[in-house]
Amino acid sequence: MLERSFKVVLLGANAVGKTSLLSRHLSGEFQQEYIPTIRTTVSEKAYRVLDCCFKLLFWDPRVEQVNGDEGFFANTEGALIVYDICRPATLSEAERYYEALVRRVDAKPAVWLVGNKLDLAHLRGVDRALAEEKASELGAAYIETSAKTGENVEALFNQLLKGLIRRRLIEVKGKLGGVKLG
Repeated sequence: MLERSFKVVLLGANAVGKTSLLSRHLSGEFQQEYIPTIRTTVSEKAYRVLDCCFKLLFWDPRVEQVNGDEGFFANTEGALIVYDICRPATLSEAERYYEALVRRVDAKPAVWLVGNKLDLAHLRGVDRALAEEKASELGAAYIETSAKTGENVEALFNQLLKGLIRRRLIEVKGKLGGVKLG
């Protein structure tokens, strides 16, 4: 059976819901109380696709590590850059995290700009069209989610996995060049 792992980092300002999104995906649970990330955590989830096993290794860092540790980004293949749809400043910070990411990686990873807290859409402070435009400028995919209700969380992680697999297949195809299979 083919096995492949991908390193995915979660980036964004404090209290945008990075850990909550990951927790919702991994355990199906949402914790009401905000607890700041005080140390980098690494989580793993395996996905079976046909006869293949793909593992996503999720790195959920504390902000200081993203800003200071050059080695943190080594081997990153995917990034979820999360902002809070109610707090416009977090979208501006998302761009800063994107710039930090691309400065520190060898090859540009697959990037998703994630507008979180869709359950608070009545308090929206960031226009969706503006965020989609920002994602396009960054060459990122875009989705809005709610870690609290679970809305679009599985869609996000499914898109993430498909995108990483697609990028890997394109990379392999490029290395094969003119080699004929079969």
